[in-house]
Amino acid sequence: MENNFYFTDHFSDTLRAWGREEIKNAFRKCCAQFEVDSDTHKMPRVDISPGYGGSAHYDFLKLSISPNLEINPGNENESRSLKVAQQLIHHEMVHIFQQQLLGQQNLYALQTWFSEGMAVALSGQPVIWEGNDFLKELDAFEALPDAESYLIMSNHLAFDMSKSPFDSLYAIWGLMFLYSISDGESLHPDYKADDGPHLTATELKRAVAIVRDTPDLGFETALQLHSNKASLTASSIKNEVCSFIG
Repeated sequence: MENNFYFTDHFSDTLRAWGREEIKNAFRKCCAQFEVDSDTHKMPRVDISPGYGGSAHYDFLKLSISPNLEINPGNENESRSLKVAQQLIHHEMVHIFQQQLLGQQNLYALQTWFSEGMAVALSGQPVIWEGNDFLKELDAFEALPDAESYLIMSNHLAFDMSKSPFDSLYAIWGLMFLYSISDGESLHPDYKADDGPHLTATELKRAVAIVRDTPDLGFETALQLHSNKASLTASSIKNEVCSFIG
């Protein structure tokens, strides 16, 4: 497993050791979430370079992390940066597990909002949990001529996530995913305290089943079969998802 990690020369030995452990931690978390054996499941090759972001392709993961990341934080900003890096690693590892369930011929069979929303929710990245904030973000998108194509993204469209309103898109997708696989009528109240993940075993199984069955059934059929919820539309996001927040 140790031979799967490739760092550029920008990283200290201490940060490399931290990175290897965090990647292995994310791998073990995903094994538990997707219910696969961590002793037999293969760790992907992981390339780590400076920056922020990542991309997954079946058995190959590219991560960009700051070589100046402080792994023993001394203030709130450093603590947040460390948490964001940990969530990023887990998020990208979720995509590896999704793709391995889908198979190499169906890597992008999931609709983007579900794929990314699942990675957001399972990694504990922030979701929008306050109704007024959610409506405010939706209103910002509705000002765009092609709002629905971004909110309910079927296939990836390029956008700048550092600019409004796209900077909230992943948090919106995380909430849409939680609505789609939820056991209950409303968002888990603990999201008001921290980002989670706050998913039941049944919800995890439901999400994994949707991924697993998408190649054979198609995404929309798999979603409705396992969640009993139809695909979202712009109007249902505003009505049903907003009601789900409570």
